[in-house]
Amino acid sequence: MNIYDEVKGASTIGISGHLRPDGDCVGSVMGLYLYLKKVCPQARIEAFLEKPADIFACIKGVEEIRTDFVTDIENFDVGNRLKYAAYTYAPSSVDSVKPYIKGGAVVAAAAAVGGI
Repeated sequence: MNIYDEVKGASTIGISGHLRPDGDCVGSVMGLYLYLKKVCPQARIEAFLEKPADIFACIKGVEEIRTDFVTDIENFDVGNRLKYAAYTYAPSSVDSVKPYIKGGAVVAAAAAVGGI
């Protein structure tokens, strides 16, 4: 799977990580967020996480994370929940994201997907 091929036509893209985001979660969310902002300039892209620890303030764009989980987008064209399968304390994987995605397309964890 190539992430760009999955999202290139989207006008809205939502990205989230697991509960209590650690460094690899924050870094993965922000890496994907910044990549998609560059290759999909036509899309509105929002990243959602619990407030990252202050140590992660050095990560570019981290201040753009929606820590309040509030958006005016009712349904995203494409959604991503990074690392959902690896954390038993996270809400149920794809089912927790599907209600917010128009076409039901969910991009799998960035670390598990080649061809970014």
